[in-house]
Amino acid sequence: MSQNSQNISPSAVSSPALPYFYDTIPQSGISQFVGRDKELETLHQLLQEHDQVAVTGISGIGKTELAIHYAKANLNHYTGGICWLFARSDLGVQIVEFSLLHFPNFTIPDKLTPTTQVQYCWQYWQSLLVSPSQQGNGEVLIIIDNLTDYSQIQSYLPLSSSGFKVLITTRLQLKQPVQMLSLDVLSPPAAWELLASHIGKYRVKDTRGKPFGIDSKRKPSKHKVKANRTSAFVPPLKGEGQGERLTVAQQLCELLGYLPLGIELVGRYLEQERNLSLEKMRSRLERASKNQLHLQQQHLNHESIIQPEANTDNNLTAQLSITAAFELSWKRLAQEAQELGCLLSIFASAPISWTQVESVYGQLYLPGALLGQLLNISPDNSQANIENLITTLLANLKVFRSQLIQLNLLQHRGEETYQLHPLIRELFQEKLESLEQSRNLKETFCQVMIAVAKQIPDSPSRDLIGAVTSAVPHITEAATTLQEFLSHEDLIQSLEGLAWFYQSQGFYDLATPWWEQCVWLTQNYLGSDHPDLVTNLHNLAWSYYAQERYTEAEPLSVQALDICEQKLGAEHPLTVATRKNLETLYLVLKK
Repeated sequence: MSQNSQNISPSAVSSPALPYFYDTIPQSGISQFVGRDKELETLHQLLQEHDQVAVTGISGIGKTELAIHYAKANLNHYTGGICWLFARSDLGVQIVEFSLLHFPNFTIPDKLTPTTQVQYCWQYWQSLLVSPSQQGNGEVLIIIDNLTDYSQIQSYLPLSSSGFKVLITTRLQLKQPVQMLSLDVLSPPAAWELLASHIGKYRVKDTRGKPFGIDSKRKPSKHKVKANRTSAFVPPLKGEGQGERLTVAQQLCELLGYLPLGIELVGRYLEQERNLSLEKMRSRLERASKNQLHLQQQHLNHESIIQPEANTDNNLTAQLSITAAFELSWKRLAQEAQELGCLLSIFASAPISWTQVESVYGQLYLPGALLGQLLNISPDNSQANIENLITTLLANLKVFRSQLIQLNLLQHRGEETYQLHPLIRELFQEKLESLEQSRNLKETFCQVMIAVAKQIPDSPSRDLIGAVTSAVPHITEAATTLQEFLSHEDLIQSLEGLAWFYQSQGFYDLATPWWEQCVWLTQNYLGSDHPDLVTNLHNLAWSYYAQERYTEAEPLSVQALDICEQKLGAEHPLTVATRKNLETLYLVLKK
């Protein structure tokens, strides 16, 4: 079928039901959402007037959190449903998976191209909105988080004026038809309120950064603050008994550039260090910032730690301060929690299923621990002790996870699903390179991901596809960024698994690059005339054929037939099958 196939109308359903959209909105990763009321109103207004709106801003400014809180605050408005997606190259697959999971009795007709598969999903969803069982025609909100390339998602977006609104978070400046909402840093009062939500308003108001009562000569402030946490905290003004100096809390927020991520890091740190004065915290942060600037000037920092869009002096200072705040939090972590953070940074910049983390962790630490236990236990109780050991190790892993969450270094996104902020992930990756066990961590991560990839056959069931979907971004990370930690055989098998994952769902355009790599690697590893190359040549040729790229499929089929005739003989079953495939291709080319 042509890539330009016409849209196919979905079949009617007897009892349509809208998706349960609460499941797809991630949990918030901050303690209190403050200072964005105006932005929420503006965002809502833009989405009523336009079909596509993008929230843009530098890293750590709170784009994702704004999208999360907007979605949760407008559940009643988007009665057609809310779908949260991640801006990756496999966006189309995510949309199809979402539809199959949330729409009862939903199936997709065979032989649809990737684009028409996705448009079929949108049309089916739209048919639910106008069905008699619905009370009114509710709008649908599609949220695409952390976009890095608009061209990757453009063909998969719903058609204009179809009842769908698209909200994008990105660092990019996009062009029409996307309407842009530039997110600025927090206002000083909002930044102070966010900090106060962690350390208490009485500390924020103290000029020297000490809690009232510690200094017996200090009198409590006469300025009252309303008990309602949602009301904006207004710090004391000059001349109101606090002197002409900024409070230390104000200086901290200013040092952090009023970025929510930095304030969260410092606030969580101060929650753990309750006896630490704000003055000392500021000194530590300034000292750590200077150290980070010195390292950056010597080109020792990770190149992407200082974001390219953060060119101004203020943004540069804020980004360095966030890095410094991370450094302080890092030193407070237990060694095991540090290693866990580094391990998590090896995963792709995508949601991470906790079972995958446990698999890698178990592969790393259980074999040696089990051996030590087995030397001291009898056969009668060995199984019970092994089970207890596994339970203890995994329980300890959750303790280390809690340390990361408490310091805002890891975010809980959903049921047994976690994610690192992109900037935090980069900082952990920098720490990873200095760990003695860095190579071991990467190798073990790759082993687990490749084991998952090997489970994907040429025709995986729907249940298997659903089971491995969350691991696919991390398999991709292992097969691309971490190739040096894989044998040639494991690498090829991982590429084949990814190719089958996409091809089995009809996404030939996404499968093709993996087949191309398989062919290239097999030729370089085994030679251009090895019989094992035939299968990969055939798979790549079929991928081209399914996309009607016939002239690209022909030389691959010819090469495969030549290898078969030379190495296997003219009557070998594989040779016969390859010859028939080539004949079929020639028939299509003659038309």
